[in-house]
Amino acid sequence: RSTRRAPVASTAADPAIAAYKRAYGLYRSGAFSQANPALVAFVRDHGSHDYADNALFWVGQIQFDQSRFQAALGTFRQVVDTYPAGNKVPDALLMIGLTQAKLGRGAEGRETLARLRAMFPQTGAARKADARLNDKAGSM
Repeated sequence: RSTRRAPVASTAADPAIAAYKRAYGLYRSGAFSQANPALVAFVRDHGSHDYADNALFWVGQIQFDQSRFQAALGTFRQVVDTYPAGNKVPDALLMIGLTQAKLGRGAEGRETLARLRAMFPQTGAARKADARLNDKAGSM
């Protein structure tokens, strides 16, 4: 599975992309109570689609934003486990580390962020992990 998205001429040609864009638009607008079931339905109905890892990641982000950290941790791990070649793996690892810290497991969080930096050093997620580890050295 490639981490790059193929260009799509029209969402009308791919109803799955249209469904994803609707669900993601709800997330972006802060309508979490509507976005969450739409994103979950996308993963259920289009689990092998190239955007499925993105949809699942946003489910985890909603859980994190709602301080449902244990659920978020499971969802972010599911992104990594189910879509290991997906483009959201670095972001999911970042969020796993941050969620572990929120759960009082700072050492695990630092280890996860260090793993992210080693595995995906050229990503924005790795740069955020660097900043977090450098700014919060020892206090995660």
